[in-house]
Amino acid sequence: MKRAEALVSRRLEHRSPYLWELAGVGGLLALLYALWFTVASPVGEFPINDDWAYAFSVRHLLETGQLKLSQWTSSSIIFQVFLGSAVAWASGGFTFTALRLTTLAVSFLGGLAAYDLFRQLRLPSSAALLGTLVIVANPIFMYLSYTFMADIYFLTMMFVSVSLYTRGVTTGSRRMLLAGSVAAALAYLSRQLGMFLPPAAAIALVLKQRRLPWPALWAIGLIPAVVMITHAIWLWFVHGVPWASRPARSIRASPNCSSPAQR
Repeated sequence: MKRAEALVSRRLEHRSPYLWELAGVGGLLALLYALWFTVASPVGEFPINDDWAYAFSVRHLLETGQLKLSQWTSSSIIFQVFLGSAVAWASGGFTFTALRLTTLAVSFLGGLAAYDLFRQLRLPSSAALLGTLVIVANPIFMYLSYTFMADIYFLTMMFVSVSLYTRGVTTGSRRMLLAGSVAAALAYLSRQLGMFLPPAAAIALVLKQRRLPWPALWAIGLIPAVVMITHAIWLWFVHGVPWASRPARSIRASPNCSSPAQR
């Protein structure tokens, strides 16, 4: 018992300085976001770019309790629709402001996850901070953070997933691999490109251990595989594939190719 308590104590002592370091980075990012808000307020009842198509699903879910994708939707967006709906419901109802603030909060998390990933790759804190600021201060990142587009949600969950997978591969922790798989599933539910995260982590693990560690490989891929299969079945046989997600050949063959029935 005493040995276990000593082990836990050593782990907490080891993590404490890094947690303070991460908190300091969070503080710097918070100052940067405060500067953003003084220049461009996130408050406003209007869509930006194509996020009206994604906001449609949030409004429909809040009003009917049913998940429905706009015909203009090509990304999976399931994760952001449920997250945005939860925030909108908690704030009193559908508003573009609530959705915009949700994206800004997710992009903030993405900055922290990027920093954590850089530190795991053995970059010094100064280089990791510089890399994080290059991402967060990028005009495209800033612009997309003010929208309800899928880009920020996918990028953030990708950073979280790769960070957790990296920690799991380097330390051999199945819990980290499992947590990374959950984040990878959420990345897939933002953009279909998330399907490539589990195979990448599995390849990295096999190359490191030079064998097939099946329990760890199951931890990496089981949850994402179940989520991807379930989503595909729902999309193809229950909901229906949105017009914008159909193959180009079937779109050209459609008599309504320039005017989807449900926008």
